[in-house]
Amino acid sequence: MSTQSPATPVLTKKQAQRANSSVIGMLIAIGLSLALVLPVLLLVPQKKDDAFTRRVDVASIAAQAGTSQGFRPVAPSMPEDYPSNHAELSQGDQSKVPTWTVGYVTPSRTYMKFIQTNKANPTWLAQQTKGPEAERRTEGGLAWTVYASGGNEQTWVARRGESTFLVSGEASSEDLARLAAAIGTAK
Repeated sequence: MSTQSPATPVLTKKQAQRANSSVIGMLIAIGLSLALVLPVLLLVPQKKDDAFTRRVDVASIAAQAGTSQGFRPVAPSMPEDYPSNHAELSQGDQSKVPTWTVGYVTPSRTYMKFIQTNKANPTWLAQQTKGPEAERRTEGGLAWTVYASGGNEQTWVARRGESTFLVSGEASSEDLARLAAAIGTAK
């Protein structure tokens, strides 16, 4: 047995460069990857807080619609902090129930809508209300029947002349009452 200690390896200059080249190559690869990924990330549109509150001029759209579906769409006057983000006149397709639908965003960022039609039938109403009758209220001079539609959603139903109105959403009862009152006083 030998009592000599093992020899300490000595690297030549080229061997040292080769040993460090994998670290340098890895750093270059990471740098190039970041150079490619960062511009793509910066080009992605950022979420805006008001992304779903685009404002729709309900009165203008209602006036354009006229009486094309056999009824005049109402355009309730809501406060500025209840922007309308959707207004649509539909022919009813499969249900054969033409509707005027308008959606609003409440100050607490919940959604509510109203639907107006002159061809409501029991089947269509049952599909829209989706729950048992919970109470009756009067808002804006109209008698509303409130249905518990499940979860936090409520649906309110009222009639004026030949039109049937539905107010629904997960908004608070106060917000739904404000919309119901605005419909009741709308011309």
